[in-house]
Amino acid sequence: MKQLLKSILFLLLVTSCTEPYALQSEDFEEALVVEATLTNEFKKQEISISKTYPLENIQTSIEKNAIVFVKDDLGTTYNFIETDNKYISENEFQALPNRTYQLFIKTANGNSYVSNNQTLTKNNTIDDVTTTVRTINGQKGVEIGVNHKDPDNASKFYRYTYEETSKVTAPKWVDSELKLQITAPYYDIIYALIYFELRTEEARVCYKTTKSKEIILKETTKQSQDIVEKFPLKFINYKNYDIAERYSILVNLYTQNLESYTYYKNLKKSAENGNILSPSQPGFIRGNITCVNDNNKKVLGYFEVSSVSSKRIFFNYFDVFVDENNLPDYFNPCNIVELEPYDYEGFREDGDEKEAITLRTKIKNKSLIYYDKYFKSNGTITFMLVEPPCGDCRVIGSNVRPSFWID
Repeated sequence: MKQLLKSILFLLLVTSCTEPYALQSEDFEEALVVEATLTNEFKKQEISISKTYPLENIQTSIEKNAIVFVKDDLGTTYNFIETDNKYISENEFQALPNRTYQLFIKTANGNSYVSNNQTLTKNNTIDDVTTTVRTINGQKGVEIGVNHKDPDNASKFYRYTYEETSKVTAPKWVDSELKLQITAPYYDIIYALIYFELRTEEARVCYKTTKSKEIILKETTKQSQDIVEKFPLKFINYKNYDIAERYSILVNLYTQNLESYTYYKNLKKSAENGNILSPSQPGFIRGNITCVNDNNKKVLGYFEVSSVSSKRIFFNYFDVFVDENNLPDYFNPCNIVELEPYDYEGFREDGDEKEAITLRTKIKNKSLIYYDKYFKSNGTITFMLVEPPCGDCRVIGSNVRPSFWID
């Protein structure tokens, strides 16, 4: 969601008028982007701080060397340390009921920012994460839903995130790979020695993990009871290989107050609007963080103190699609390319190296990897190669089995 926050703020800051014109970099106004949610989980809490950036920039602008801390109404201070482009609390702690919390940020350029006071919301528990086979817009798939309720009928406002993990097995994996050895006196790819080397790292079975990016909200203010049943979080097409082997999803339920819900609702509306110059554009979305020393400094972001409940489920493909006979096709068609050691693709004279021999070039730049070989009747060897995702799952995910994984 952090990328969404930054993108929306840039669009909102470049103009506030409703007459269309070409966006120019000179319209750019730098602003702080803050993503901060304290929860009732006892852990090291995280805060992300960055800056908006001009159109021509493609890299996230992280706010470095800031002083960040949270203070509660009893005077306890929780310091945050800059770590891996985030600010992580020095010690584990959890937000507690009947306490108020306030965020303080001082940036390297001397600007000071402060949030308003926030109190932990009521705790609600996810009862179940559901899977329902449905056809939506002519597409068959599985809809992931969530059930929860507040017996006190008091919470009303909810935000959801999820993290999904898929098991991926490379279909053309083998236990060895082709390597090149370029040695004296030639130092040239044309004369490189081709040899086999056994793999020393796991490359057959990996785990692909992605986090939700969209803003998912639900309110129950118009219901007589504070009950949420099978609220749809995600729809996955039945032909999607992400669910072909084994799939897991971790759903997080954040109970919000009206103020934080309204902020995220407006943010979601701006993202879905598409045209920042539309008459329905709400303009700059002000959160609950302000610059103390300069009222003109804009901040996108919200300091939220929220109770969170999480639940994870696993399923295999045929657990859900009981009437299907075949698994979805793999991410890649995995077509086999056959090459002999001295197949040529033409010389390139404009560089330091002559890329003349196809096989060696493909091995060097890792655009194809070894799958098998065979010998022709004349004794020449032919290598069978595939694209990397077909023989090395690390192209798709991590080869480290997650600690939560259950087969």
